[in-house]
Amino acid sequence: MQQGVTIADRSVYIESDVTIGKRYHHSAVLLSHGTTSIGGDVTVGPHVVIRNSVVADGVTIDAFTVLDGARAEEGVRMGPFSRLRPKAHLKKNVHIGNFVEVKNSVIEEGSKANHLTYIGDAEVGRAVNIGAGTITCNYDARTSTRRP
Repeated sequence: MQQGVTIADRSVYIESDVTIGKRYHHSAVLLSHGTTSIGGDVTVGPHVVIRNSVVADGVTIDAFTVLDGARAEEGVRMGPFSRLRPKAHLKKNVHIGNFVEVKNSVIEEGSKANHLTYIGDAEVGRAVNIGAGTITCNYDARTSTRRP
């Protein structure tokens, strides 16, 4: 806190392997686990969980968002109610909105998924706007076995 970290609420849990940059601001209930790095000028809303993830400078994480084995580059905005699962990589200035889940995917610079979307096992290009209700996944109907 003497180096510029602001924590507005006492209900914060940060493990010893977590690093936090300057001008970090957090408000209410944060659980930060494992090998996690949080950059400077980062704002984290209430009830956020960050586990084994890398959060670059200038990132905003809104309420009830979970990062687990994810990477967010500079200027990313996510939440509220977003979930980034293992190997989710959000490049610069990506926006992941409410009720969006990303797993094992790379989302290129400037793209956005504003709400109600699942992005799994995908590569999303630059400046793409992913519409509400979009689902990508690795299901292959030709080689998967069908159960009666």
